[in-house]
Amino acid sequence: EMQGFGVHDVIIDTRRHNASTALLSQSEAEHLTSAYREHFNTVAAREHIEHVVLFKNQGFKAGGSLEHPHSQLYGMPVVPFEAQVRRIETQKYYEKNQSCLLGDMMKQELSVGDRILYENDAFVSWVPYAALSPYHIWIVPKRQVSSFGNATDQELSALADMLRHTFHMSFHALRNMDFNYVIQSMTDREDENPTTRWYMSVIHHKKRRGGIEFAGGLFVNPMMPEAAAAELRSVETKPAP
Repeated sequence: EMQGFGVHDVIIDTRRHNASTALLSQSEAEHLTSAYREHFNTVAAREHIEHVVLFKNQGFKAGGSLEHPHSQLYGMPVVPFEAQVRRIETQKYYEKNQSCLLGDMMKQELSVGDRILYENDAFVSWVPYAALSPYHIWIVPKRQVSSFGNATDQELSALADMLRHTFHMSFHALRNMDFNYVIQSMTDREDENPTTRWYMSVIHHKKRRGGIEFAGGLFVNPMMPEAAAAELRSVETKPAP
């Protein structure tokens, strides 16, 4: 139990009222990723802030309450339980294998290729082998860095390109389905070490959670990840410049 202290801010994605992530220009997407990093670091530097979560809700099913494209940022005085679990499990993996869990997963996915969506110089996106729900996507940086706040300008530009291509696929293949995305990241106040790597998790709302998900945290996904990835990759058009 503690007092309800924290930061909750809204970031306006673009001036255009009807521009979803898939429809942003490269310049607009770069401005957005730069704003993400700047605001992430500003809030993370505040006293008593222990963890920062940056996320986007698009559509009613995703919890979106405003139509204009926007993202949100929470600065919290505690590290959430699930973030602690991720840190503990990646630490265990590193102690056993002397390598980064997400980095090893990326290498495996690239070697197989069936679940890969898009790759550029700095990022890879894919549908995870044990995806929690249909069309679940991870966007992972190639460079091992624990905090999103330490992303370079070149990486932010590559992230903008990655977001445009990945969401272009889902926009057309899934007809602009409601989604959430979350930047899972540590801050500089947390342990900056080679065991963790920040990443983005994208959840499309194709399927509702049922009793088994709420009761036991066991997620039922009726769709094979290879099939989801193939459907998303089937989009032939490319993002606008």
